[in-house]
Amino acid sequence: MVKQNNIYRIRKLTIGVPSALIASAFILSSTLISADEVTTTQENAITITEVVPTHQAESTTTSAATTEEATTSDHLFENGATREDEGDVNELIKNARFTNDPANFNGTVTFVTNHGNIDVKFTNGTESLNHTDIDGNSANTGDSGHGTSKAYFIGFSNVPNFRNNPGEKLVYSYEAIQNLFPEGLKGGEKVYAKYLTATEAMYYSGKMTGKITVNKEKTAAEMSYNEATVKKEVENNEATYYADDAIKEINNLNIGAVFEMDPFTTAVLRYSPNHYFQPGTAEYYPTTNPDEYNDPTNKNYTYVDLHVKLDSRIKLAKVLDFTFSSYTFQPHMILDKNNQKIAATFETNNTSPDSRITFDTTSLNGETEFTIRTRIRRLENMQENVDLATASQPMKLTSNKKDNFTIDRNTVFSIAKGEEDAITAGGSIDGSAKLYSMSIFGFKLGGISAIPKTTSPIVTYNYAFNKVTFDRNSSAFENGVEQTVGTVNVVHNKSISSDELNTNTQPDMNTIGDSMPVTPSNVIVNGKEYKFKEWNTQADGQGQAFSDSTVVSEDMTVYGIWEEVVYHVTYRFESTTAGKSLPKAINDLLPTDNVQYNNNEQVTPIAPAKSVVDNKNGQWKFLGYVPASATIQGADVEFVGQWAYEEKVAPTPTPAPTPTPAPTPTPDPKPTPGTEKKPSTVEESKKEELPNTGVSTSLTWPGLIMFLLGLGILGIKKKKDQFFICINKDHLIK
Repeated sequence: MVKQNNIYRIRKLTIGVPSALIASAFILSSTLISADEVTTTQENAITITEVVPTHQAESTTTSAATTEEATTSDHLFENGATREDEGDVNELIKNARFTNDPANFNGTVTFVTNHGNIDVKFTNGTESLNHTDIDGNSANTGDSGHGTSKAYFIGFSNVPNFRNNPGEKLVYSYEAIQNLFPEGLKGGEKVYAKYLTATEAMYYSGKMTGKITVNKEKTAAEMSYNEATVKKEVENNEATYYADDAIKEINNLNIGAVFEMDPFTTAVLRYSPNHYFQPGTAEYYPTTNPDEYNDPTNKNYTYVDLHVKLDSRIKLAKVLDFTFSSYTFQPHMILDKNNQKIAATFETNNTSPDSRITFDTTSLNGETEFTIRTRIRRLENMQENVDLATASQPMKLTSNKKDNFTIDRNTVFSIAKGEEDAITAGGSIDGSAKLYSMSIFGFKLGGISAIPKTTSPIVTYNYAFNKVTFDRNSSAFENGVEQTVGTVNVVHNKSISSDELNTNTQPDMNTIGDSMPVTPSNVIVNGKEYKFKEWNTQADGQGQAFSDSTVVSEDMTVYGIWEEVVYHVTYRFESTTAGKSLPKAINDLLPTDNVQYNNNEQVTPIAPAKSVVDNKNGQWKFLGYVPASATIQGADVEFVGQWAYEEKVAPTPTPAPTPTPAPTPTPDPKPTPGTEKKPSTVEESKKEELPNTGVSTSLTWPGLIMFLLGLGILGIKKKKDQFFICINKDHLIK
């Protein structure tokens, strides 16, 4: 490909303000002119400066007509416009013609060869390096020297002593000059002839190296013909797929290989068919003799072996179908694991780098290793005038059928379960380089040299289920206890209970399970008890609860959520009196206990505020709690308060008291005469001593006695065997 410069130039013009808006509109409409390339001058004028965009367009060829149409910056504006013109910018713009100016190849190049230096003129980029210019000059591309000093011309380089370092280029002599100088000629360019000397030929086999990769730069999706769900892209040559419904009974693998060689080696090999009888060149297959042609042990030519080594669990189709791509090599034979040739068909021509390979795998006897031997293309199969960059493209082996390589579903599931290792595919490159040999003073130059073996990194096809890891999440109170309970496989976008894996295998530290783990038991630490609540997607319990019905779409860890176990004490009242229900006034006395108790803690019940409650017909009496006290033993405690009802008893009537008969008074003996003054008469005595009762003092003595008895005011007292009858405070009757 040749890069060309798209150069747009506007001669510097000064235009007045009236036309500035028009000019600005034109300038802004072009993506090639940036804002900073338009400047304002004094006196309100605008200066349009020369604009040269830097972008380039790629093209394989540049026509002479296009080159001839290109103008310099001094002539981009036609019709006589100059820097001093200040006319109507509309006319200038209307008549301006922009051209696509390619890289400039109008110049002279000096060719440095073993035959001396020569200057060759070029006019365009498509002219070949070995062309003859208008003066009849051309570069000498012939070999030089004789014998041990013989040097064989290979191509041209932009540097002397090409070593394939960065920036160094090597091309064939028939290639266009633009392939060597894509940016054009700046003046003073030199081109250096590259030769292969006899001395270099001694080390030629060492240059026959490169690298091989399997499935080079393929994505995980490209590595499989199935529409498998990719779990992880290719990392360290390993692609991981979900073992889900997209994996059918047969899983089809896409396996290919790439072998890359350095450009100098390719140049030599491609040049060799024209020089294979010369010393220092690599020979293509020099014979059509069937015995030699079909002999795998024959090394009388240059060949490269591509060894394919696949996992033994990969099943090969009965007929394998590949495309082998290379401008320099073509397939030659197929060998089995034991390096024996097996029947194969090859289709190769000179119109394409692709060769088709088909062969029956029956002869492999179930083995998954085989070798594709390639050789330098014969002249009849060599594309002419292919540039070195194209010829140096890597060799590629591509699978043409999706069922070339397959693995069954059971293997996929076993890999996903971790019961088997992942599927691997690899390969290697080696071969032989045949150089023309000669002896000089007993030293042999050239001959057959082994191409060193280069091994491809192993490509891995891995399959996996979603994995749910269960974390006990109890380290806060269970110091030192293993927190990982185990891991469970779950089919992608399925749940533990709904996928096809559930065989009731519970996980542990050594086993990946397919069902929920055992629910952890309560834990007692330092007198505190902890109870398992649930599995949760977050360690703090703020995520989603996880169960066997939760759909799993990715690898995840779920965490055990624990609660400290506390116990409560409750109260209840009951009636012990048959037929009697407790009234509201009793139930209102129920105690409330908000204390959280630990296991094995002693509890004494709370007495009700009243132990006796009256009503109109009786009263309720609190008898006590059952139990009278309790110890927490892994459960809440209930105290039952018992109440008994007692009816009121009606009073029995008291009988009237029987009156006690008054004692019969015993008259005292007649008083002994004393010194007291005696009343003169009984009547006078009564008159003097009786109180004023309202009763006539004319009552007789017997009547007075009866009167007193009737009123109950008679007092009788016995003292010292004497009776005294109190009549008044001043008289005593004995």
